[in-house]
Amino acid sequence: AGPWMNSVFNGNVVYVHVLDWPKEGIRLSAIPRKLVSFKSITGNIQVKQDEKGWLISGTPDPVNTIVRLEFDKSVEEIAYSLPSKGSYTIERERKITTDAEGRMVAEVNLDGEKTINRFEFTIDNPGYRRGQGKTFELQTKQADGKWKSAYKGSVYGIICSKQFDPVITKAVRLVIKASTIKQFDVF
Repeated sequence: AGPWMNSVFNGNVVYVHVLDWPKEGIRLSAIPRKLVSFKSITGNIQVKQDEKGWLISGTPDPVNTIVRLEFDKSVEEIAYSLPSKGSYTIERERKITTDAEGRMVAEVNLDGEKTINRFEFTIDNPGYRRGQGKTFELQTKQADGKWKSAYKGSVYGIICSKQFDPVITKAVRLVIKASTIKQFDVF
């Protein structure tokens, strides 16, 4: 996915797909990139920038309006670090530390008990080779303050999303040997 809903990207180019066109157009929130050009792939669309981001307006395609946006830099870092809709970690502080084994630990206090059964994360994985996974562990904080493993596995590449048996917890942490944890969501 790209930096907005219903978008995909490759490097510095984003394609926005709009199936249900609202009368007022589509509002895209601002990202720290400069829009270099835009092109209406389907429909007759204009893109205007203001302090809130970009407004896409015009005459939509009756089925799927597609707009190509080209930015001055890659949007990959932004797209991969955005929290996913519905995540309990949205707008919560992520405490990042390194454990005694040199693994990164991303800890998030959920501000009260939450039932979780799914997670997603994105990491930097330079030098990744096909078939070589990085082991990780998702842990939940118990009522006694101790951490318990909710899921253990390996990530191949940079993105991982898994479902597991529901757990009630007030905090979660991801433990992984990685240089950067870009995104960490629990649901």
